[in-house]
Amino acid sequence: EITGVYIDEALTIPLNMEAMVLSNLTLYVTYEAEAIPVYYYQDMVDVTFDSIFEGGNQFFGTTTTGQFVVSGSNYDGGLGIGMNDVDDLGFVFVMSELLNFMPEEVVVEMSNYGSRKAILTSEGRVFVWGYYDGLKSSYVSIPENITYQLNLAFDEEITFVMAGFSEIIFFTSHGQIIIFDTFEGQI
Repeated sequence: EITGVYIDEALTIPLNMEAMVLSNLTLYVTYEAEAIPVYYYQDMVDVTFDSIFEGGNQFFGTTTTGQFVVSGSNYDGGLGIGMNDVDDLGFVFVMSELLNFMPEEVVVEMSNYGSRKAILTSEGRVFVWGYYDGLKSSYVSIPENITYQLNLAFDEEITFVMAGFSEIIFFTSHGQIIIFDTFEGQI
């Protein structure tokens, strides 16, 4: 949550939201970080799945209770758990909280190529991660919701996702093909 907007680096002069901006202006923002609860299963005895997606040494699944869970190798941020320094996840991590799923929202489509992942949810949202972002010179290890970057028409939906070596391809209900360049991190 944003707690303040300032016009000086020392964060002492608040931005006057009523004043007209007449030239380029650098803004400094303060915010309060939101705590995200971490859930994981140590005992998978009582968990059943509606769908399971396999991605190399990684396993993803949607439980019958609607949770999206991950486990396995985290090479190049491929699990999407936000940590590149964890090589292997020895337990099942519930990712639904990290993705901020809406009630009843579930993963309906997933594609992977190496560490690159793309998922499509029942609400039409698209998340990508595990790709090398050349502009940031690092692997993207936190799933990014790129739904609005796809510039879909009001009545258009993503119907299929396909991860490739250097791109993630999206097919739409209007017959459009959209390519997300993973090296540039953009459409």
